[in-house]
Amino acid sequence: MTVVFDASTILAILKNEAGADVVIEHARGAMLSSVNLVEVRSKLFEIVSDVDAVMANLDRLEIVIMPFTATQAKIAADLWPVVKGKNVSIADRVCLALAIDQAATLWTADKDWVTLGLDLDIRLFL
Repeated sequence: MTVVFDASTILAILKNEAGADVVIEHARGAMLSSVNLVEVRSKLFEIVSDVDAVMANLDRLEIVIMPFTATQAKIAADLWPVVKGKNVSIADRVCLALAIDQAATLWTADKDWVTLGLDLDIRLFL
């Protein structure tokens, strides 16, 4: 199974939050967009003093950081009419685009994503 994690999934693992035990078994080889890596690292600055030490845990999990491609940019942009007014950020669309592009199962804590009507296997870990 091809797996994509969103920022909430990575943060839950790194912070050992509720649901981390559910997704950790899918971590090895799971994909994270480089754009969502920005989101993860930025949020860590708010909660830890040594961001690099916490990020080293991400390397040990063997998460694959995927470059944001032109194809994914088109997919993310084309999602706009679907998500407009639904509190879905650009970073969220980037994550959704990666999952669509890779025909992957997407793990998230964002319950609203399952209501978007996308032809995508979206799984909630909370």
